[in-house]
Order: sequence, then structure tokens, then C-alpha cells
Amino acid sequence: MVLKRINVVSAARISGVMGACAGLVVGGVVSVSMIVGTSFSLLSRGTSGFGGEVMTLGVFAVLGLPLMYGILGCIYGLVGSAVYNFLAPRVGGLEVDMEPAPGPIDRSDPSP
Repeated sequence: MVLKRINVVSAARISGVMGACAGLVVGGVVSVSMIVGTSFSLLSRGTSGFGGEVMTLGVFAVLGLPLMYGILGCIYGLVGSAVYNFLAPRVGGLEVDMEPAPGPIDRSDPSP
């Protein structure tokens, strides 16, 4: 089977969601590393306090990075699928090996 065309909106939607999920993970890691790094920095200098600017950047990392990654993922999915749709008829589509889905499950049989 050859994949000849990708729905551009569908590709943009799934790429945006995947990007937002990746941004959430990256934002969490960045936020935690900023808090830990600031805490060690304040302890090494012998000062007290938490560093409010770092907390602000940590909140941005958790909220802003998923949004930014999601928007960029959506744009990349949109452009990438449009480019694929343009090139596929000219160079041949992507070959995909697929199997037929198994038939419906008979729920009336009590055996496992």
C-alpha cells in the first residue's frame, strides 16, 4: 500500500497535541531544574529567600513551553503534510505495510 495523501488539518492537529505534550515534559524539567539550581545558588551564597524571578520563569516554563511547542508542532505538521502532498505524486508515496484488522470479538462466548 502506498500513502498518497495526508489530511493537512488532521496532521496539524495531531502534531500540535504531540508538541504540547513534549512541551509539558520539557517545561516541567526546566522548571524543576531552575528551582533546584536557584536553591543551591542561594545556599552557596549564604543568602535567604527563594528568588521570585526564578519562580516566574518556572511558571512560564510550565505554561509557556507547552503552548509554544504546541503551536510550532501544529505549524510543522501543517507545512510538512502540505509538502508531502505536493511531493508524493511526483516521487511516489510512502510505502506502508498494513494488516487487516481482526474480525469482531464474539462476546457471547464465556471462555477466555
